[in-house]
Amino acid sequence: MSDEQVVGFAKKLIKERGITGVNELGQIDSGLHRILRIRELFCAVGFENRPRKRRSWKSMNDEEIVEYAKKVMTEKKITGIGELGRTDPGLHTILTKRGLLDQVGFEEKYRNWKDMDDEGLIGLTRRTMKSKDITGRSELQESDPGLYRVLVKRNLLDKVGFEDKRRSWKDVGDEEILELAREVMKSHKITSRSQLQEVDSGLCKILRARGLMDEVRFVEKLRRWSDMSDGDLIEFAKRVMKDNGITGKRELENINSGAYNNLRKRGLLDQVGFEEKRRKRRFWNDVSDEEIVGLARKLIEENGIRSRLKFKAADSGLHAVLRVRNLLDKLQFKEKSRTHTSWKDMTNEEIVEFARRLIKEKTIVTRKELRTEHRGLSAVLRRRGLLDQVFARIDQQKVDMARDAVIDALEAFAANDNSISEDEVA
Repeated sequence: MSDEQVVGFAKKLIKERGITGVNELGQIDSGLHRILRIRELFCAVGFENRPRKRRSWKSMNDEEIVEYAKKVMTEKKITGIGELGRTDPGLHTILTKRGLLDQVGFEEKYRNWKDMDDEGLIGLTRRTMKSKDITGRSELQESDPGLYRVLVKRNLLDKVGFEDKRRSWKDVGDEEILELAREVMKSHKITSRSQLQEVDSGLCKILRARGLMDEVRFVEKLRRWSDMSDGDLIEFAKRVMKDNGITGKRELENINSGAYNNLRKRGLLDQVGFEEKRRKRRFWNDVSDEEIVGLARKLIEENGIRSRLKFKAADSGLHAVLRVRNLLDKLQFKEKSRTHTSWKDMTNEEIVEFARRLIKEKTIVTRKELRTEHRGLSAVLRRRGLLDQVFARIDQQKVDMARDAVIDALEAFAANDNSISEDEVA
């Protein structure tokens, strides 16, 4: 197809899909994007956001950079330094490095903090806070991060005059604190200490410091593990396990870490009555080869195991002793294991041929699939530098398929487009 036909097809696709940028076109139709890039037709398509050529700041002096920045600001209606940084970070960076920000002429004046003393900085901060109705540090940081950063560096935040929202517990009696805690619990429907900690950590801290936690009357009462005997602790743990259907130690730890930790500290975990999920230790020295093979065959038959890999996953200990005693060959799996291949005795041509046969049989199309199917073969191909030879055909097929798909799409469009004749397509 000619350049005009490609551009016409691209414009139609852009209009139908509402595409506004080069990258968006690449995501929707990578083949068309590639042809437009190779033929340098992006400008002819008429994108709003055409790729910007790389700018060489080294070849530009200060005056040229300032002039270029003013032009960019006029075109994009930029009035502030932060807006320039977001719109064109590269230009903002070079202006900062060369110290040219104050020469560009922002409507929002560039502030030189070095020329401003502490009193002037505090006065500016107070005026900013008054005009923007700022009362806290976080609000000032969000509104003017540059000013806030300078105040932090000069240790002037305490002199600005923020409203002190911190509570002074020294002048508050115990009864008032308890009353406040009950009001907070009622308004937030708090029933436990952990919930109070999440809602008001400061109040929870002063209650704990003054020993007032027990007087708050939580719905969920605090358990005093030190007052519980070993028998009471075991009985409590059994009730928790029964109520929650717990059978193992990890489940108890997740449900009630306090009970679990105290059982562990007192050495009472074995007395609670957990279900024994781990297989007891087996002493293979007392078991003959025939008995081990019989045990393995029984396991294979009961679990329908078809390969050595699945057998190892089912019982790694039994698999290990069979391997040590060279008894694995006496087991008959329905799916035969791969025979050991001696790569040292094979030439590069034989290995490549073997790999191609495997790829054809298993319909492998990527290197990752080959590594999953045959890790040993993938490793020896990589060591000998033969992977490119094996996958050269597949990679070429992918390229041909992608090219054919693009050509077919363009020809189909040309055939359906009334503005393009059959002679032009031919």
